[in-house]
Amino acid sequence: MNAPFSAVFRTLNGTAASLSALHETLRRMEAEARTALRLNDQNRERRVCAVQDATDELLEDFAHEYDTLKGDAENLLSAAEIAMNDILDPHFHRMQPQYFSAAMQKPYNTANVCAEALIARMQKALSAIQAGAKKIKNAFLLPDAAGLIGSVSPDFRKSLYMPILDAYAHMRRCAEAIENAPAFTEKAARAHAVCTRKTRQIEAECTNRRAEILQKLKADTEAAITRTNAVLCTPPSAAIFAENAGHAPLSLGTLRIALPSGKMFTAPLTCTNLDCSVLFLTDNTAPHALFCSLALDLLKSDPAAVVHLADPAHCGNAYKDVFAAFTPSGRAEIWCSAQDFTRGIEALCRAAENTPNSMHYVFIENMEQNIPEQTLEDLIRLMRANTCVRVLVSVRKAISLPHGFQQKFPALVQNAACCTAKNNGIYISEDVFTVPPEDLPARRAAALSAVTAQVKKAAELPLNARLPHAEGWQKKSSEAGIFLPIGQSDVTRQPVTLAFTEEKPYALVIGDVNSGKSALLHTVALQIFANYTPDEVKLAIADFKEGAEFALYGASRLPAVEAVVENDDPDCAASFLRYYVSELHRRQTCFTALSAETGRLIRKYETYRAVQRETGAVSEILPRILLMIDEYQSLFEGNTETAALLSELVRKGRTYGVHLIMASQRGVSESARNTFTAELKDHFSTRLVFRCPPAAARRLFSDRAVDTGRENTGIAAAVLLKTGHALLNDEAGQTERATVSVQCFYAGDDLIGRMCSLLPRVNGTGETAWLRYNAASRAAPSALPHGEVTFGDSVCLHKDRAASDADSLKDDGLVSFTPNGTHILCTGSDLRVPASVLCSAARFAEQEGLSLHIFCAESHPLLRLCPETATVYTTLAAQREALSRQLREGQNRAVNVFLEMSAEKEFTQPLGTLRPSADAALLKNAVAHSRLSVVFERRCKIVRSELPQLLALAPIHITAVGDSENLHAALPDTAHITATAFDVPQKDSIHAYYCNRDTEKWGKIVLFQPC
Repeated sequence: MNAPFSAVFRTLNGTAASLSALHETLRRMEAEARTALRLNDQNRERRVCAVQDATDELLEDFAHEYDTLKGDAENLLSAAEIAMNDILDPHFHRMQPQYFSAAMQKPYNTANVCAEALIARMQKALSAIQAGAKKIKNAFLLPDAAGLIGSVSPDFRKSLYMPILDAYAHMRRCAEAIENAPAFTEKAARAHAVCTRKTRQIEAECTNRRAEILQKLKADTEAAITRTNAVLCTPPSAAIFAENAGHAPLSLGTLRIALPSGKMFTAPLTCTNLDCSVLFLTDNTAPHALFCSLALDLLKSDPAAVVHLADPAHCGNAYKDVFAAFTPSGRAEIWCSAQDFTRGIEALCRAAENTPNSMHYVFIENMEQNIPEQTLEDLIRLMRANTCVRVLVSVRKAISLPHGFQQKFPALVQNAACCTAKNNGIYISEDVFTVPPEDLPARRAAALSAVTAQVKKAAELPLNARLPHAEGWQKKSSEAGIFLPIGQSDVTRQPVTLAFTEEKPYALVIGDVNSGKSALLHTVALQIFANYTPDEVKLAIADFKEGAEFALYGASRLPAVEAVVENDDPDCAASFLRYYVSELHRRQTCFTALSAETGRLIRKYETYRAVQRETGAVSEILPRILLMIDEYQSLFEGNTETAALLSELVRKGRTYGVHLIMASQRGVSESARNTFTAELKDHFSTRLVFRCPPAAARRLFSDRAVDTGRENTGIAAAVLLKTGHALLNDEAGQTERATVSVQCFYAGDDLIGRMCSLLPRVNGTGETAWLRYNAASRAAPSALPHGEVTFGDSVCLHKDRAASDADSLKDDGLVSFTPNGTHILCTGSDLRVPASVLCSAARFAEQEGLSLHIFCAESHPLLRLCPETATVYTTLAAQREALSRQLREGQNRAVNVFLEMSAEKEFTQPLGTLRPSADAALLKNAVAHSRLSVVFERRCKIVRSELPQLLALAPIHITAVGDSENLHAALPDTAHITATAFDVPQKDSIHAYYCNRDTEKWGKIVLFQPC
């Protein structure tokens, strides 16, 4: 049934006879269709058999023809052999094999000749044989005479015998051709092909006929149902039933019709909506199962539905097991007493007088008990109003009704659709009734899942519709500040804006897991992208919870995103802040330059922008920068450097247009290891609190509001906040008046993905620095700077702007080294590290057109990585000769790689040696005069003790992780190493430390994969 509830029962009342006739019609049409299908199948089998029989007969004719021709060929061969056997000349029979073999060597063309023509050829050849035999017989000579003639004329006999044997060989060839003739095979193949084609044609015709029969049955069935509906239904478009009807929202159970034949006809019975109140007159059993089923369907299909369930006889216990899980969401209410019932009806009367936001459905079992008279009148008034309330009640007919209820009963009947319920079913007539659904647990689980999704969706305020339209896209100016709509007020439903200005430059956000913090940060990012161009606002994101929450921003290379840092390594985290502290210093230089150019005093970002706008001065564009840090708490647990860097950022950032928004679960802890001080916190004027315990909210909101003198209400309210809701206070949590309860916008994954794909097309592709957690080693890029040895990716956010002569070791995302008389020392037990450095040296040699020389033992494991262009020296004599030659030529055109030269004792120079050996001096001089030298030893201690002459020449150190002795020896004394996950060797990543011992510059690196 696909009609409103009232139409369903008007239609079904008294329709048993019409439905029975329809059922008989459908059964008759189905029987006719089955008969037609059976005849169609029989016709197919008969026609297919006829085609097969004709094919078999044709194949038999082909076989008979073939056998006949083959027999004729055999007879002709026999006749030829008889004719040759009648020749009496013994010399013929003695020379016959030799002559026959020679005859068979001659070419005979039997290709593409039909069998009949071959028979004709054999007959002609037989005639030639018989004529030749007769000629020999007539010219027969005695052996002595024949021998005498043969001695005088050797070809005499051959000229007589060869034509006979040539003809016989021709007959044999023709006979073989007849026996192997492809014509018969081709005829058989063509016959089979014709048979297959006709069989497929018959199958296709019968299949089409079958589809026509079924289509006609379907059309006739639909026509019969439509004709019946036209008689039974009001309006005619409402279908009574269909065996294959689609899913309808509300199930009334299974419709059962007792047919005159005694059989039971069943069909699903549903309705689109409850458009009226319903009164069920029962025997002694309330329609409990039907009420539960309808209530679950309403909750599942209608997000605005609220069900109220009353069971006066059992104090609501009949519904608790099924609907208790729905009550926390406010979608279901169980009235357990007369007082609950009275209060509930009064509340519904008040709701009906206002503009309704929900549809309320009241289910009452055994209503005649415990219902006050005034409450009954209110209920009847609700049923009569027919607005936002639907009432479904059951009344037992078998008991005597109370006097007050008996007087009101006619009004109940007048304002509701009346049905009879008995045996837990609904009876339209004695022959037409419904049975409630039996799968109540499954329906409850489906409804609970749907309600959970509805509640979650209702808690979301989609960001899509709040983004600017095309004419307002990226049109805002950030000169006065960054203003971002983040949600709407829970009270006034007006937009709420998060501002980053000189007066309110920084924001702190706290909240539990899944409370909405990350969604807020995504909203902030997307609102920046949509409202400001990259020249107005830049974004830098740091996520220190080892996740990939913001990975898409890094992968998309958005121009507005300067950096995405997902690595929580302490050095990486500190470098994030260190870089933006250096950005403050750089901006101060820009302020000074513009001030000198214009003669205007520039002390802050807003003045810089105003002077640019007013004077038209050509100076560097400085967008505002928003640093977004998620889980910032990990920055300040025992790391004093980050606190100092953040302190400088918050003290100076507002002056130079650099702002921060930092989020965490618990805010600032009271741990002694925490270095995020109260003084730092005071700079964050804007505070947002999502759902969290009061103790956490107290760290952001003051205990006592200065404008009320009482405890800040936000502290107690924080624990009750719904997901996506927050308390916003832009006066550092000091005052009550500044606190706003806001429902934040929600940016789904689909919107984030679409924005990240759209923005590069609008603004172009940027150069986002993306530092990933546990990033794997990558292959070296094809385009690397010339004149530099490039090792790999830095794990820190560095952008080295040092002068070219300040340090030969550079860190600008890629860690590179410019050879200028200094060389590389590589140490560590992880052989992947020297393998990667060797490949880096080989790339440098190829770029610069230098020769690559490798010195090592013959069995060294790194030899397999040597490029083909390298020259390898594995013997002591060859090594001496190569190093001496380089010194003699003195062209500084070599790149030398020394792999564990300490194994060659001739090249070592142990500590305490007064006079080095000639080979040790040779090695030192060769390293000093080469364009680049790479020295690899597993242990730095060996270099100090055995090759000390190389330490001063090789201040650039590349050291594998996992070896504390090597690290302490290779890094400067000022280096402070905190053991982290970086120091554990990884399968897919080659981790190492780099250092310039001359300048004490050092850091961490993920080396490129070896070639």
